[in-house]
Amino acid sequence: MIIRHGIVPDDFGMGIIIPLIKNNEGNKTSSDNYRGITLSPVLSKLFEMILLNDMHCLLESDPLQFGFKKKSSCSHAIFALRSVVEHYCKWAPQ
Repeated sequence: MIIRHGIVPDDFGMGIIIPLIKNNEGNKTSSDNYRGITLSPVLSKLFEMILLNDMHCLLESDPLQFGFKKKSSCSHAIFALRSVVEHYCKWAPQ
């Protein structure tokens, strides 16, 4: 019904934010030592998984995008950046 009518229930956009401590050894009174995660409704996550499974062949992203992509991570982005910097530093005029 969601796909047929193009209307997503408002509750799908709701979530509960839970603060998680980053470093147990660090200052527990500092907000910098926490990060938030959002707990989403189970039905919305299930809908996302079904939609992604059905539509993954139609979804494209830029080859230079590293985040939120299968078989790609921050370490890939860092490697690419370091490689480019090393290349240009090696060939830059002195």
